[in-house]
Amino acid sequence: MSQSPLNAKDTSNTTIVNQQLVNMLNQGGRSFSGKERHCVFLNTGNDPRGNGQFANVSAITGLDFPDDGRAIGVVDWDQDGDQDLWLSNRNAPRLRFMRNESPADNNYLAIRLVGNGKTTNHDAIGARVEVVLDHSRSKATSKSSAAPETLIQSLRAGEGFLAQSSKWVHFGLGDANTIKKVVVHWPNGKVENFNNLKVNHRYQLVQGSATATETTPLDRKIQLTTSSAKEKPAAPSMRIPLVALLRVPDLSYLDFRGNRHSLTTASGGPLLINLWSTSCKPCLEELNDFTKRSEEIRSAGIQIVALSIDGLEKGPDAADASQAVLTKMGFPFDAGEATKELIQILYSLKKSLLFSAQELPLPASFLLDASGRLAVIYLGPVSVDNLLKDRHHTSLTTEERYERSASLVGRMLKNDVTDKILQKNEALAFYNFAESLREQGFLREANLQFAEAAKLEHSSPNARKLVAEMLFKWSNLLAGEEKWSDAAAAGRKAIDKSPENAKYHYNLGVISRRLGDLQTAQKHYENAIEIDPDLISAHVNLAMILAKKREWEKAAKHFRRVSRARPHDAEIFYNLGVALAEQGKWQEASNQFRQALQIRPYFPQARKYLDRAEQNLNEDQK
Repeated sequence: MSQSPLNAKDTSNTTIVNQQLVNMLNQGGRSFSGKERHCVFLNTGNDPRGNGQFANVSAITGLDFPDDGRAIGVVDWDQDGDQDLWLSNRNAPRLRFMRNESPADNNYLAIRLVGNGKTTNHDAIGARVEVVLDHSRSKATSKSSAAPETLIQSLRAGEGFLAQSSKWVHFGLGDANTIKKVVVHWPNGKVENFNNLKVNHRYQLVQGSATATETTPLDRKIQLTTSSAKEKPAAPSMRIPLVALLRVPDLSYLDFRGNRHSLTTASGGPLLINLWSTSCKPCLEELNDFTKRSEEIRSAGIQIVALSIDGLEKGPDAADASQAVLTKMGFPFDAGEATKELIQILYSLKKSLLFSAQELPLPASFLLDASGRLAVIYLGPVSVDNLLKDRHHTSLTTEERYERSASLVGRMLKNDVTDKILQKNEALAFYNFAESLREQGFLREANLQFAEAAKLEHSSPNARKLVAEMLFKWSNLLAGEEKWSDAAAAGRKAIDKSPENAKYHYNLGVISRRLGDLQTAQKHYENAIEIDPDLISAHVNLAMILAKKREWEKAAKHFRRVSRARPHDAEIFYNLGVALAEQGKWQEASNQFRQALQIRPYFPQARKYLDRAEQNLNEDQK
């Protein structure tokens, strides 16, 4: 059997894996409930005036700011024996610190638990702490002013929505001044008693030590300035400075004579693309404002192209009406008609960045910098003052752009966490825009976004994975255009950013096979299988390469793995039979040919090689 007519489909010739990422964000349009002020409720205890209910004391505590509240963290931040609050909001100010300045005329006890790190987690999350008080020495004048005999708290890993309070377990003791003992029920079920603790002290309790170690309060200097937030009145428009700077594809529009023009910044300055309609009163007021302040706008180096959308709805006759409106007001900037393609791409930009599927309002404007990067989106009329301030937006650092994107003035906490979030959001913006363009068939424009994403350098693992996925999809897009060398280059970059992804290695194997580089293809198929042993298509393609190199034993191993995953694939059993026959394993080969014929009775090649295998078996028996 000098020839080996393998019949299994070489999936490297027909298939390129193109799995979609699970939708990371719902872009079907969504809304947030807003102005959810933080609430404070007072436990009225046994007071008959409370009727056994909690009383809403939000207003008198001063915590009901006009914020959109989300999370509360409780901690004795200044370590003076009472609990302070950190408040987190969805919008600015994102973070508030509220220092408790109530009169310190009650006692307290603060405990930090340390698990053994073996049978109990080091932070002792899940532990229950009981503080047993001795009221015989208390100066309480009434039952209502005394703490209960035993106080109980559990140490939790979370406090409500998106919050984690301090791991210090804080007990308010009222006027109790003697502690009998502290009992800790550790998460592993063990119970331990700690004695000789004093009120108004802070202790560390280490599991298994039975000894409470007093700790010294931190000399924490809090230098925070007080501030107050005012509700902003409802605005007729939205100004959205961008953090991620997407490069806008080369767009074109029609002048009022029907000639096509490219939307480029000939003078090398910022460009405002303005969408308007003759039936939109705010649009006309905005255009008039641009006209009146045209000298300021031009002096700042800003160009404006006002594009009417009337032609998309009213037909070609709308051009004359649009031009007449602009001529009458003396509009001094370029103007024309928006094309359907331009609207679709600008809509994709908005949707990708704002995660909203709502249609573009009128007026709507997009400010581009000199290199074609999107700086600011304006939904509604543009303030010329804002336009002049925004012309340098893209020259700012990522952190500065992030601060400018907040609706209220504030300061950003700069650390590794915020850096990684910004990196992930930037990668996500590129990913969403490129995918939106690709899905709509704007492949040339999608290619541009993929190429821009390839330049991103991130330390955040999540951001790197998103960029790797973009490079993978770009590789597929290039392969679909049969640009195999470019596809291979993009595939290699995807693997550089995410080397443990099996499908990236598999795809580069497919592309390398099409380039005729069987050695590289084999290496990446092997890498893919090492990462994901169940990637059957990689086993098929690797087996085909090994068979072509006449490495029959290795080829048979992978064909056999595939046969278990595809028990109804006659060609796989046939090819496994060929690989076994080439090794002189006639009985095993015969079994595989029979299996192929059982699945597909009319399989001439399998019948032919079964006869040869049995003939060799008979000769061996003689």
